[in-house]
Amino acid sequence: MAYGRSIDPLSATSRPRIVQARARRTRDKIIDQAKQAFAIRGYEATNLTDHILAPAGVSVGSFYHQFANKREVLLEIFATTISERYATVLERLSDGSSTSFGEAYHAILEALLDDVDRNPDVWRIQLREHESPDPEIRRVALVGLGGWSDVALGVMRPWYPDDHPNVHVAANMVALLSTALVREYTHFTTEEQGERRESLVGTCVAFAEAGLDRLLAGA
Repeated sequence: MAYGRSIDPLSATSRPRIVQARARRTRDKIIDQAKQAFAIRGYEATNLTDHILAPAGVSVGSFYHQFANKREVLLEIFATTISERYATVLERLSDGSSTSFGEAYHAILEALLDDVDRNPDVWRIQLREHESPDPEIRRVALVGLGGWSDVALGVMRPWYPDDHPNVHVAANMVALLSTALVREYTHFTTEEQGERRESLVGTCVAFAEAGLDRLLAGA
């Protein structure tokens, strides 16, 4: 006859997973609330306790098990969402279905605006924080925006010559135009976005096509 308390082997193996799941939920609550707070107030004006932890129902101790400080939360938001955004857009770019620059650029702009619809707070944060006094935050925010020059070059490549002396200037202009479109779109209400999206994208594509044809003509 065995004496003593029996041990359930499943409880011993499942306990770490339960703890990890709880930690993951806490981390997600912090990030979700931080996105809202940073988008509304800006990073500098957001108070960690009042604007993130209290609304999220997370204790200060639990926060510091997840992050070193408020800055680390913002950098993780950027790192995760920017990489996902690039992956989505580059997948759209590589599908090979476009028959013209205008068609390819239209697809990229639609992908960007789809991402704004999914992550409006992140875009608002990024568009604001690229002027942050914190050099690391500013660098990461600008990488997320400035990297679109490479995407623009990829969109242009099948229809415009790589060796034209103005090609990189043109790609930068297309990237700036795309960023301006996104910035304008984020200022609209949900209803306005639905009503004006098609017109905005069409106008942006037509403007880019005319400019590229003129800037890169005679190559």
